[in-house]
Amino acid sequence: MLDKLSAADFSQHIGDTYTLVIHDGPDIEFELEEALEHDKCKNPNSGNDVRIPFSLTFKGKNEYTIDTGIYDLRHQSLGADDAQGLLVTRVLPREPSENSAYYQIIFA
Repeated sequence: MLDKLSAADFSQHIGDTYTLVIHDGPDIEFELEEALEHDKCKNPNSGNDVRIPFSLTFKGKNEYTIDTGIYDLRHQSLGADDAQGLLVTRVLPREPSENSAYYQIIFA
């Protein structure tokens, strides 16, 4: 399933709440802020049937933060299987905010 996802699958859900499944703690809910394609990162030798790499940026509360790691992502648009085994990285916000934590998932 992960290899079929594209930025367009998420763009229509900007502002939606997603759930990050934490296997050894409480799950985290955060809001999808951005779905951005990185067309310059696509292998020039790949065919047209290969997706353009993209990243997702999420904004959550700073009450409970996680370390960079492998997590599952839940949202009604992903179906029953969720998106499992994603590398989630905490990133710095563009503008400082004491009440928010930002996370990024990259699909290559």
